[in-house]
Amino acid sequence: AVTIPVFTNQELITVDVFNMPTVEQVLASAPDAVTTAADYQENVLAIAEYVGMNDANRAAIGAVIKEKALPHLLLLVTGEVRGDSRGGWICLREWLEFGDDVEFRCAVNYGGIWWNSSAEVVYYMGFKDEDGDALNGDHIYTIHYQPEVLPIQHVDAYWSLTLLSLPDFRVVPNELERYNLNNISDLTYDEDGSLTLYLASASPPDVPASNWLPTPKGRPFVLNHRLYVPKPGVLSGEWYLPPIEKVK
Repeated sequence: AVTIPVFTNQELITVDVFNMPTVEQVLASAPDAVTTAADYQENVLAIAEYVGMNDANRAAIGAVIKEKALPHLLLLVTGEVRGDSRGGWICLREWLEFGDDVEFRCAVNYGGIWWNSSAEVVYYMGFKDEDGDALNGDHIYTIHYQPEVLPIQHVDAYWSLTLLSLPDFRVVPNELERYNLNNISDLTYDEDGSLTLYLASASPPDVPASNWLPTPKGRPFVLNHRLYVPKPGVLSGEWYLPPIEKVK
């Protein structure tokens, strides 16, 4: 394995990515299926050569990364520039494959290391509530599914709702050791067949504890709602998740 500088989602790698000989070793470590890979690699090597010439060049490239590239990456990650946005969710169901979309690949790698084809899984990422405010563990949120929009009715496999911390995209430690809810969870349904899930740092009063997904107190978080083997209505956008509602 190629040794690369250690970095995190909080402190991302910047100009050090162009250090020689590491950059050459990375490019040679595995083939890239992108049809334009040769052009990108040529550009990377040219930048690496430029960075290695002097400190001024290195500082200039570092500034471009920090001031332009990273802010653009975060816009991609949060769905600000792509995707179908409704009720706080961002859905990228149209991506049946990565293809040559290097920006999309980069954004996915920030939040994880894998992305299934939408024919296998459709992802809904929730960074905000229906009013456009960032999700935070200081508030209580609900997701209410009417009987006709229960996700299990719109998949040929299963569904899952996972709660992750930001910016590291890791599950949130909690006393229940409960990190997601899904169709095999022992959920409590309303008399009319509807379902309400609760997101809060402590179990909300007078609600079924089975429907509670713990959030990090005082910290931001993101939701990842997956629909495995989605039916045509999901892939077309005719069906969509109910909004993420903040309890006032």
